Amino acid sequence: MKKGIISIIIILCIFISIITIYSLYISDKVIKIIEKQEANIEEYTIYGIHLNIKGNINLNTDIKNISIALKNNKEEINYKLNYEQKDNKTTFYLSQYINEGINLENLKCKNYYVLLKINDKYYSLNNNTEYNNSEYYAIKENKKTTITSSKVNNINVFKIKTTKSKKDNNIYDIVIDAGHGGNDTGAIYGSDTEAFYTLEYAISLKENLENLGYKVKLTRDENKYLSPYGENGRSIIPQDVKAKYLISLHLNSLSIKGNIHGVEVYAPYNTNLEFASTIAKNIVEKANTTYSNNTHYKVQDGVYVRTLTLNDVNNAKGSAKEKGYELSRISTNTNYLFIIRETGGIMTGAYVTSNISTYVNNPYYNSNIGVESYLIELGYIIDNTDLNNIKTNKDKYIDAIAKSIDKEIKKAY
Repeated sequence: MKKGIISIIIILCIFISIITIYSLYISDKVIKIIEKQEANIEEYTIYGIHLNIKGNINLNTDIKNISIALKNNKEEINYKLNYEQKDNKTTFYLSQYINEGINLENLKCKNYYVLLKINDKYYSLNNNTEYNNSEYYAIKENKKTTITSSKVNNINVFKIKTTKSKKDNNIYDIVIDAGHGGNDTGAIYGSDTEAFYTLEYAISLKENLENLGYKVKLTRDENKYLSPYGENGRSIIPQDVKAKYLISLHLNSLSIKGNIHGVEVYAPYNTNLEFASTIAKNIVEKANTTYSNNTHYKVQDGVYVRTLTLNDVNNAKGSAKEKGYELSRISTNTNYLFIIRETGGIMTGAYVTSNISTYVNNPYYNSNIGVESYLIELGYIIDNTDLNNIKTNKDKYIDAIAKSIDKEIKKAY
């Protein structure tokens, strides 16, 4: 009996050794084709479901084709790069938009070296960022993607590994934020409050998305006040649960002159606006409403982008100094709305640092992983037509938003 057990152990050890040696051999096959010259990663980010890479290489050559190659011993997947050449330095990037790049939902359960490919030659990527281990949990499949950098045979390598992995209970796909709450009623018109309708809509949208197979969390499920930052803060929850998308629901009020009405979808300034446009278009078509006629910050029908003005920047700096906290970064390219800005980390200009009070505290201000975030103004609460639509056509609004999200995610498959 003992001899049999020992024999099995020996066979297993031999098998594991063979697999290990083979794996090293396979790795060496890829390593052997890499040029001595290496490229540098200046920045890599994950926003929503997309990985974006920006870098450079000092190389004196006429570029005919350039791409990021995910490569192992059996296959190669190429992603076309944008690039600029000046003297002998080439700067490259996957996309100018933070919600484009390598779609992480598409990756199979395999290991890849991430290489720069120029004119059919391969160059290793030296990760010069402060981020060395990033994790991504897929939405509809039980997969986890890990992005790491290390040395193999004294060569700096950047790697992507996707494996089967069941999501923990505290990981969600989508977060729905019901704007305002508690003693913060938001906009008021007679006995109607913004906080009431945003919660009503958020609960229904959660149920609709769950019926489509998504794991959804609400920032609040009752009429209570939420701090914008700090533990369980409105802008912190989406990052805590590793969500890919955040939809923040609001009702508008009249802060400008004129008869203003209709739907407005606010998006980060540096995103491809196709998803935001789809949300606005579907709401207008399905819920018997209109695009907003507000022209402030409008970039296309129903889609709005607002960044800080110079005056906003100075006011924010002054307020921080007065209250005793610091801003990590701030400029006129910083997104204005905190729910968009603070959930996106470095991509959206989050600036509330984590070394201050519990109220003003965002531990993810310097994160290279961000939640793709949008704020929807369902209509103007003081416009009778808008308010009546919101009261009577809730199911149509919800269906439009849910189908927009579902369509966006399914583009990955």
